[in-house]
Amino acid sequence: MIKQLFLSLPALLLLIFLAFLSIQLRSGNPAARKTDTSVRQAEGDLPNQEANRIANAKKSVSLETVDSVTRDKYKELLQTYQKHLDEWGRQQHLRSEFQEQRKSLESELDNATNVQVASPVFEPREWVSVDGKFKTKATLIESDFTSAKLKKEDGKTIEVTKEKLSDADRQAIERAFAALEVSRKKTTEKAELVISLQKKIAECENNINTLQLDKPTEPKIEDAISLVNAEKLSRLKNDAISDEPAPNFVDPSTIEVIETKLTERPNAKGEPMDVIETKFKNNGTERVKIIDVEYIIKDPSGRTVLRQPYTLFAERKESNGLEPGGVRQTAEDGFYLPKNLGAKSASVIVTKVYSFKRIPASSRNANDGNETPDYVPPGFHYISSRMDPLTPGDLMHVYWSDKSPLDKNELVAFCKAFREKDAGRRFSYLVVFKSKETAVYPSQPYTAFYGDDTAVYGQIRFYYEYNKVNGYSNLTFVGELPPAGMANSTVIP
Repeated sequence: MIKQLFLSLPALLLLIFLAFLSIQLRSGNPAARKTDTSVRQAEGDLPNQEANRIANAKKSVSLETVDSVTRDKYKELLQTYQKHLDEWGRQQHLRSEFQEQRKSLESELDNATNVQVASPVFEPREWVSVDGKFKTKATLIESDFTSAKLKKEDGKTIEVTKEKLSDADRQAIERAFAALEVSRKKTTEKAELVISLQKKIAECENNINTLQLDKPTEPKIEDAISLVNAEKLSRLKNDAISDEPAPNFVDPSTIEVIETKLTERPNAKGEPMDVIETKFKNNGTERVKIIDVEYIIKDPSGRTVLRQPYTLFAERKESNGLEPGGVRQTAEDGFYLPKNLGAKSASVIVTKVYSFKRIPASSRNANDGNETPDYVPPGFHYISSRMDPLTPGDLMHVYWSDKSPLDKNELVAFCKAFREKDAGRRFSYLVVFKSKETAVYPSQPYTAFYGDDTAVYGQIRFYYEYNKVNGYSNLTFVGELPPAGMANSTVIP
């Protein structure tokens, strides 16, 4: 029995030690806390400083992973941001000064407004005529130095001149006039001071509102990526145009900007907007079809607040282009700017000018899109497909057919199959000509179609347009009567 007790004693001591250790851990033993912190850090529960360091490291890594062009663009954005931030800081300092000035002026205005100008009070007295025959007791209420208005005891007022009164009364009138003049002068000075202070306060308020700009937002790498992509898209557009044998670039200096001005005009919702109006002239020898520009918008301080690419002019149905020597004015519903932009002036730089010649569809060997839908009616022959060189993403497919008569069900099925095949596009056009030899592409943005060229329209049997943005789906017959049961313009659901 005793032997068994001694054998269990080590086990008993071990249990006591473990219990003591558990109590120390629960009571916050520093060594235990240190161990616990190490475990939490290993599991990712890092202090804020360390987390920030890792976040910054990730940001640096992401910057290093982009291409050199994007890095340069990001550095450029940072430089621009710093300039705007410095300008913003300067304006905020000025704004604080104007706020202090306004506060001081408002205090001064309160004091000026509360100043009470005392009007002289005259005691009743006996007034005597110069010969002493007439006497009356009255109170002087007004005087212009040569006469006085008196109020008698019965409430009636009379007006007398100095030369009809005694010497003492004459002196009383002169003293009263002097007292009244002092009061009138002080009243005028008070009114002028109040008006002056109110004007100064209004000027301060206007300066404060002018300087009340939002703090510039620090650019992100994503901003640089977006700008680089936009510039790439612009280059692709230019490359697409320059690869064509027919489009001709025109020297931008041949377009003279006669006048550019800002006017205020409400938009469709009746909201006040700033609108840029530009008058320009073609001083070249070629008929211009499209003019691309960049608008530069500045605020009252002369700081550039927006640089915006814009198509100033493009051929539409109502225009055959800008002829040599021709002058045009931008439409009233042109380039609108929100009032909160603070635009004060606008200038324009002509960046690209070009004209186009029509390209026969049969001259195209390569195709820009997957042209053949799952269903093509018998008697319809594919010629080519071409991406719009001005707005890449818009695609036109050209067919020809001499089939007659046209079948309504076949046409509807053809358009639906075409739409499903081209669902990834923004605008898609299916144009069917009477013959292969007459099939051509537009010399302008596809959204403007063939302008007012009646000769081309006369060779088109029908065309189908699909707009993925708003679901517009319409079949239009041009140089052909529609099949029975269909209108000249028919929606394809």
